[in-house]
Amino acid sequence: LSTFLVITICYFLANIPFLDRFIVSQKAMRQKVHERTLRYFVESGVYNTKERTGILIFISFLERRVELLADTGISAKIPQEKWNSLVNHIIEGIKKGNLVQHLVEAIDECGKLLAEHFPIQPDDVNELKDDMKILDK
Repeated sequence: LSTFLVITICYFLANIPFLDRFIVSQKAMRQKVHERTLRYFVESGVYNTKERTGILIFISFLERRVELLADTGISAKIPQEKWNSLVNHIIEGIKKGNLVQHLVEAIDECGKLLAEHFPIQPDDVNELKDDMKILDK
């Protein structure tokens, strides 16, 4: 009975996401979030645009990480520091409890950057959905 009880307690503790932050190293969490971001970038087809201008903002609440991936076409024209500042802006919004406003501002800034470096052409179509996906663990 005591063995069953210990196994049951361990099982429930192992399935509490909050505890993962204390058990798993920051480096491992960072790496896993980055891998998941890259995988979703490819799986969702964000890379598959005519001029390679897809941008993915990936927020992992469990690991408390934000990643922004810009495809090669747009990232070749915009320095990494600009992307980092957008990520920091989103993180600031999370810390202040104002994620929605900061996320909208970051998305708006991404749109401005795209418009500046890739002006709308008469034959342009929206190649990607402008939506938000909530993924499972």
